[in-house]
Amino acid sequence: MSTRQLFLSASKAPVPERWREAFPAGAALDLATLLARLRGLRGADGVVWINSADVSWAVHLRQILQTLPGARVVLLSGTPDAGEGLSALNGGARGYTHAYAVPALLQQVALVVEHGGLWVGPDLLQRLVASTHAALARRPAAADAVVGAAPAASAWLLLSAREAEVARAVSAASAWLLLSAREAEVARAVS
Repeated sequence: MSTRQLFLSASKAPVPERWREAFPAGAALDLATLLARLRGLRGADGVVWINSADVSWAVHLRQILQTLPGARVVLLSGTPDAGEGLSALNGGARGYTHAYAVPALLQQVALVVEHGGLWVGPDLLQRLVASTHAALARRPAAADAVVGAAPAASAWLLLSAREAEVARAVSAASAWLLLSAREAEVARAVS
């Protein structure tokens, strides 16, 4: 990994062993130490991992993003749930995955997030797409009311900045899923 991997360690939410395997040089820090360390970083200098077993994860996510607005945060969950994942993404997290994922998958999550992407599992991706479609379908009159805008452009205007960011990331991720394995390999080599 090219950046620091930092884990918010809470007494009731221990650091998963697989995270330690994935990032042997990673640091598990209490909240005060983590926030102090973040004050000295730029947004892209690290990935911060939080465990949803910590009942205060949403509060900690806000504190992290207030301390370092560009922080890239991933929420790990022992029992992934689409609602929890959506809450994390809406709160500013850049990834949501299973706390017991294999180390190689956790490393992939870190790589995607480090490069500015969003990491969501297939169930959450499907729910994000369906939610976006439903939200746009509920507001057709408002979309048509935007003067001079094409229908697709006016639909984007109805989304909040965060909704648009997530929709663009989902769209980009979906494009990669449509490529064959060979096409994806060639595209990665070129980019």
